[in-house]
Amino acid sequence: MNNIDNLLNAYEKGVYGSEFEIKLAIKSAQVLSNFLNGENVLELGSGFGYTTKEIIKHSKNLTIVDIENTFLENIPAKTICCDWFEFDSDEIYSDIVLFRGIDYVKEPQKLLSHLKKFMNKDTKLHILTPNNKSFHRLVGFYAGIDNPFALTQNDIEVGHLHSFNLESLTYLLQNSGFKIIHSEGIGFKPLSNSQMDKLDEHIQDGFVNMGNISIQNSAEVYLVCKL
Repeated sequence: MNNIDNLLNAYEKGVYGSEFEIKLAIKSAQVLSNFLNGENVLELGSGFGYTTKEIIKHSKNLTIVDIENTFLENIPAKTICCDWFEFDSDEIYSDIVLFRGIDYVKEPQKLLSHLKKFMNKDTKLHILTPNNKSFHRLVGFYAGIDNPFALTQNDIEVGHLHSFNLESLTYLLQNSGFKIIHSEGIGFKPLSNSQMDKLDEHIQDGFVNMGNISIQNSAEVYLVCKL
């Protein structure tokens, strides 16, 4: 993850953490808890911390690997500060959680291959990423503003190196030797985060819970995989 400086700058500037974005993070963490084995969990990156908080409630052991100490402070879990590609362990994990991280990795297929070292046939890989077919991106396309499949200026500023949708993420995982056992949409976002934040809170909550209306066009895509 050589673009960690971009991520840190975005974090410090408050690019992350809009009201609606936080609601999506909480929702995705709640959905994750329904599919966790929870015996021994490896989380790659702690992000907002909402996923971590949910994992702690539903697991016996948690190890977090992050490249930057800023995201590891005051977390009641085993924490390791290193690049994901450099992480090594003799342990086999019941769950590996990669939320909002695959799009920051220069070689995502290489990372997926690396993670296989810590998996057996019962391990679940939980992966979540923003969806480049989200309705807010399609609105931008039809308004002549953005190409939904290209990285936006905001994507670049926060350090994204790739963008995915249900089809492209499924292809990446299957091509890397994984079997999809569950797929789910998280949230429905017809407008940008700043525009969504202006909506009534109850309306925001409604959009957060509409992800499975159309998983192809949900705000985020969540997949559970096994080898």
